[in-house]
Amino acid sequence: MQDGRGGYKAKPTEPHDYATKQRILLQNSRKLDCCATLQIRCVDIFDDYFLDKAQCKTDNSIKVAKSRILKSLDELLTNENQNDLCKTTRFYVKLPLNSVHINHPVGSLSTIGQYVDPRIVSKIYSLVEKNISSVLEVKRWLDKYVENELFCGVPESQKPRKTNRRYYPCRQDLRNHIIKAISAFKYSNDDQESLAHKICEWQAKDPTSKFFYRTRDEIPENQDGNKSQSKEKKFLFIHQELWQQRLLERYGNDLVLMDATYKITKYTTLLRLRSHEHWIQSCR
Repeated sequence: MQDGRGGYKAKPTEPHDYATKQRILLQNSRKLDCCATLQIRCVDIFDDYFLDKAQCKTDNSIKVAKSRILKSLDELLTNENQNDLCKTTRFYVKLPLNSVHINHPVGSLSTIGQYVDPRIVSKIYSLVEKNISSVLEVKRWLDKYVENELFCGVPESQKPRKTNRRYYPCRQDLRNHIIKAISAFKYSNDDQESLAHKICEWQAKDPTSKFFYRTRDEIPENQDGNKSQSKEKKFLFIHQELWQQRLLERYGNDLVLMDATYKITKYTTLLRLRSHEHWIQSCR
């Protein structure tokens, strides 16, 4: 049974009534139906067993000497004293020519669809841990990391090209790894629980800051399946630092106006907060 990647998988042993999910291939994969093969052979050489052809005068004597040596070596290998053998292991690798490859790019073009290097992924996680999550900023840091650390002192001809996605991932790859890193550093999959844990860290780091945190509670349902008329507690989070407390005590004892249309409404005039004695320029 052939799958979408050109390989084969075992047929199902038990019948089932659900439809199998098939992969939609819009184009061939990078190495689908490529006839090029990489051959690797492992050869063990026993240095103490060799044949001196100078002592053998005929071809028949060479065959007899070979069979005698192989028989003694076979008997020694079946025994438990195999560690006493002096052995050398060699690997012979046969690489195919570029002309043999078909159905996928060869050379510098083949570096476009590579996986991201693990060192680059580790660097992305370290940047996200430092609250650097912008795609452009992460890309700028990774370019410096590749040039100044990974390939420092390497000749320019041996450095990877900008099209090599192993060391220069595209924005979508960066965005995916940043999202994975953010999820990995989360305390929990529940955002409200993660925020509660984060508030505890902030309070321990800065005891002067004030926090108000209220979670969102779901409305219970009646027996009829309709939601009850009880008021729903909506999510609310307030953070006030020491300098904000100082300004509020100084200018906001009588009247405070709060603008809740952040980045939605553009005012033609400045929004100002007024106290008894002062005008406070707040925002545009």
